[in-house]
Amino acid sequence: MAQNWMVNPKTGDYEMENGAPLQTDSLVVPAYYRLKIARDGWMYAPDRNYGSTFNQIKKNPSGGDTTKIENTGSVALQPILDDGRAISITVETILAARNSVGLDIVIQRQRGVFDQLEIPALPLMKHLGG
Repeated sequence: MAQNWMVNPKTGDYEMENGAPLQTDSLVVPAYYRLKIARDGWMYAPDRNYGSTFNQIKKNPSGGDTTKIENTGSVALQPILDDGRAISITVETILAARNSVGLDIVIQRQRGVFDQLEIPALPLMKHLGG
């Protein structure tokens, strides 16, 4: 499996050891970038569907139903399932505020290996008017 540099989802920084980035084959790294990058927001994206649309979800003053947020995360991560790197992905909302949402993602790889990613805050679109 491809090696990536490990990213700390709380800070967005690479995790370092002895001055060098840590290598990992975890699916946490590709999942992190698919969730954090806005669709059509990165000029080096491999295709137009790369990334997520969290930036298009309006803030919800009352909190409310988080189904749309979880579905948005699932859609952004679907390519990881489609290309066979994962066999299942679960997305759950752990925090829903007016302007951001926290997510807990569990990715099941082949042979029963699980990767867990917790993203403390993804920004939602500003509520414009009524």
